[in-house]
Amino acid sequence: MKETGNREQAILRAAEREFLARGYDGAKTTAIAEAAGVTHALLHYYFRTKEKLYERVVENAISQLENSLVESFSASGQAFTTRLEEGLRRHFLYLLDHPDMPRFLINEFAAHPGRTDALRMRFGVLLGRVLASLQTDMEAQAAQGAIARMKLTDLLLDAVSLNVFVFLAYPIVGSLFASGVDTRAFFMARLEENLTVIRKRLQPDLPCESTSPSCSPDWLP
Repeated sequence: MKETGNREQAILRAAEREFLARGYDGAKTTAIAEAAGVTHALLHYYFRTKEKLYERVVENAISQLENSLVESFSASGQAFTTRLEEGLRRHFLYLLDHPDMPRFLINEFAAHPGRTDALRMRFGVLLGRVLASLQTDMEAQAAQGAIARMKLTDLLLDAVSLNVFVFLAYPIVGSLFASGVDTRAFFMARLEENLTVIRKRLQPDLPCESTSPSCSPDWLP
């Protein structure tokens, strides 16, 4: 039984790499089987079709992200700003572990709108859960004058877009701005910079912190 689980997980890991790198149309189940160390027949025994394997890979990826974000945003006993930053940090770290995911999802949404209807629904449900857990606390802090008033949906869109853009742009700008720099250090500096931007959105009068990359860009060569 354990061997069956190990084979299935090996196939899923190989499939994720193949789908993210090549998209649904370009991915080859023969390449996935070879990378997983199983026969092509065994791959189809576990997942039947390429489409079912694809659906399982995407479902796993979205579930990981959903569980991480909802856990962060729903944490009780913490201020809205703390929960927001923790959620955005987890979102960024998820993308750091799956750097090709943003490009993959954008390409799949554009090329196969019918196949991605289920994904749109999942993202809608996820957004609803996040909004429900944050909206009341955000309004309470705004009423106290601790943060500026704004639409939570606008704030989340800005924050998520900042995180996603880093990974979409890195293949192009990485060679220009991160040459000779530790890759993880570069990404973590971008995370802190993104959080600084969101803090300034919430608190426009907040002074620039000396630890912010924009104040002290220590990651630059």
